[in-house]
Amino acid sequence: RVELQCHGGVFYMGGVGQDNVGDPLTPERFEASGEVDVHCESSFSAFCVSLMVSNKQFSEEVIERIPAILSGWLGGVDQLYLGKGCPEAMRNTLTVMPYTSKECCEAQFVTDRWGCLVGGQFNGRHQSLRKVVAGVECQPSKSDPGHWVAQCDTIPGNYEETSPGLCEEVNELPAGNSTGCSPGWLRTSQGIHLLCWADLFFTFALVWTSVASC
Repeated sequence: RVELQCHGGVFYMGGVGQDNVGDPLTPERFEASGEVDVHCESSFSAFCVSLMVSNKQFSEEVIERIPAILSGWLGGVDQLYLGKGCPEAMRNTLTVMPYTSKECCEAQFVTDRWGCLVGGQFNGRHQSLRKVVAGVECQPSKSDPGHWVAQCDTIPGNYEETSPGLCEEVNELPAGNSTGCSPGWLRTSQGIHLLCWADLFFTFALVWTSVASC
C-alpha cells in the first residue's frame, strides 16, 4: 500500500517503506525466486573464470539476499518522484480544531469506540498517516479567544497558515533535489576500479607462474 501525494504541482508516491499500519518493512515480507545470470563479455581473467565456475552458487546467494536488499532500500525511501502535472486544486487544506487548553491541544490523538475524537488532533498514532506524530505545538487562537489551536508549520506535511484556523500545504518541499549521485557511489565506484586492477594483476601473476614453471 502506498500514498499518492501532490507537492508543488508534482506527483509523489509516499509511504513506500511502510506497511498499512506504519511499521517498517522487513525481509520476511518479501519472497524472491528465479536465478541470476552474470557473465563476462569478451574478457578472460581469474575473476571471470571463478565467476563462470561458481555461477550457480552466486545466483542462489543473490536471490537469497534480495528480500534484505529490498527492505533496506525501501526503508530509507520517504517519497518517490512520479512526475509533474498535479493540479493546484489538489493541495491539501485543513482546519485546526480549537481546544480550551494548550495541554489538551497537544495531547495524544485518541478516539472513543464510536470513532469520535476525544484527544488531541495531531500528536500520536494516526491510522491515516501510518506513523507516530510528535512535535506538533499549539498557540492561542486568533479567531477564537480563550482557545488553543495547532500551529500550522509544526504539522507533518509542510503546512503554512493562510488564514486564522486554516492550514494549507506549501508549494515547495524543504528537501533538496535528487540530482547527482548518492554519497556512497564514489566509494563504490572506487572499489569496483580497484577490484578490476586486482583481477588484472592476479591474472598476470597466474599466467607468469604457469609459464615460469614449464
